Amino acid sequence: MKTWILLAAWMAVSVSAQEWVQMRGPNGTGISHAKTVPVTFTVDDFNWKVPITGKGYSSPVCWGDKLFLTTCSNPGKGERSILCLSTRDGHLIWEKPFPFTPYHLHKFGSFAAETPVLEKDRLYMWWTENGQRVAFALDHDGQALWRRTLGPVETQHGTGNSPVLHGDVLILPNDCWKGGAFIAGLDKNTGKTRWRVDRKNEKDSYISPLILEPENGPPQAIFISTDHGMTALNPLTGEKVWEIPLGFTNRSVGSPVLCGGLVFITAGAGGGGKESAAIRPGTIERGPETVYKLTKTLPYVPWILSKDDLMYLWTDAGLVTCVEGATGKTVWQERVGGAYFSSPICVDGKIYAADKTGEMAVISTGRTFKKLAQNTLGEGVYATPAIHQGRMFIRTYGHLISVGGE
Repeated sequence: MKTWILLAAWMAVSVSAQEWVQMRGPNGTGISHAKTVPVTFTVDDFNWKVPITGKGYSSPVCWGDKLFLTTCSNPGKGERSILCLSTRDGHLIWEKPFPFTPYHLHKFGSFAAETPVLEKDRLYMWWTENGQRVAFALDHDGQALWRRTLGPVETQHGTGNSPVLHGDVLILPNDCWKGGAFIAGLDKNTGKTRWRVDRKNEKDSYISPLILEPENGPPQAIFISTDHGMTALNPLTGEKVWEIPLGFTNRSVGSPVLCGGLVFITAGAGGGGKESAAIRPGTIERGPETVYKLTKTLPYVPWILSKDDLMYLWTDAGLVTCVEGATGKTVWQERVGGAYFSSPICVDGKIYAADKTGEMAVISTGRTFKKLAQNTLGEGVYATPAIHQGRMFIRTYGHLISVGGE
């Protein structure tokens, strides 16, 4: 347990120190310690609200005074762009178009579903163009640095796996359906392949990997798929560290989380979670093990939130369950209401979740349920908000909103 306690401490330091660089922030935790995001607000409290042309469910990512976002302005003609906006007032700094050939999507899908990953002076993107999986890097001024085409893709509902960075490796998840599935690690500076692992799946998996940093042994990037179960790869080399079957027959959309020393994941279909597993990660001394499984009131699309050894399972239909991460024991369960594709985030010990109608519920963390607020945004939300410079940035169906700050 010491290994994972140290890991949790490392993650806490990272969350407080980093910019909001990927889907749901540092390492996908969704945790921010900002003190200036209000619990209760109205449209009159927005710092600004600017229109975003086109449709997209990707989330904002931020570095310094710049916010980056993808959008698809004309799906029928294959017109898609990356936008750079000012975090101070929302004005458009630059827009870079990327033509593509439209492909099959789920009725709730988007051609701008993947969220970029950032570091100082660079943006990395991973999406589908003309039937091929494509990765590329831009500087923060929108200038191309390198570009790679990694192969054809076959999916059931389109692509949506967002990339992550670890060290100097850009990690590209592509656990698609049937042929063409793979996971790759590219040199972030050149785009050259550092490693590639071929995969085979009966269902698409849309997760982004969770990165673990154990005290002893190599780092671990955690992936989920129907055929492989839970797999830990060394993100620097692609070498398999361990793998354990899960027995899932459904696809995973929300990414894995670490809580109570265990990695927890769900899978589902038809608007609800159906399966889950809590896995104790393998180490040098021992292999991984399944500790427990939950079968009821599970989320499908929203990612789970982990905070202080408690997990918050916010279902697509607005039922929230707080469980002990180490045991799976239910602490409380309450219905908040709404319908969700956006994932919850935690700001200064309070959980914010925005639904498809534009209502943002706020609840407290901890062993006692308390609803703190119900805020109206004025427009529905599919994307997960970002927290940066003490402000919350919310992508609605057609706008980008800033709220909070001093």
